[in-house]
Amino acid sequence: MTEADVVALTATGVLVVAAGLLLVVVARRAAQGRIRRNPIAGIRTAATMASDEAWLAAHREGESLTALGGWIFVATGAVTMTGARLGAEAAWLTAVLIAECSWRSARSSQVASAGIAPLVRSARKSPPGGREPG
Repeated sequence: MTEADVVALTATGVLVVAAGLLLVVVARRAAQGRIRRNPIAGIRTAATMASDEAWLAAHREGESLTALGGWIFVATGAVTMTGARLGAEAAWLTAVLIAECSWRSARSSQVASAGIAPLVRSARKSPPGGREPG
């Protein structure tokens, strides 16, 4: 493995870790109500964009799965950086670990996609006046 390969893999790993951390932060802040409805970040469906209450309800419901996906990104990036530093001897191990993390991430996405229905139901159950009962 050349020095350029090591640099490229390390840079890729850093970017993947940063993307994962960003996803975790967005998930948590949206669930806390610190990120308002917007066209860029968050769960953007017709139901969640209908009101602030629906937005918050959906993000509270989806926080754990979204954060899990972010942490999987962090692990994948860390494995990529480690594999770059270990060299060609460990390249196969890195490839296997990245494949495993990618598979888990894809599986998490499938679960999250299947989990959209409860998020939408949660968003639709939000009271129209903006106040939750209780």
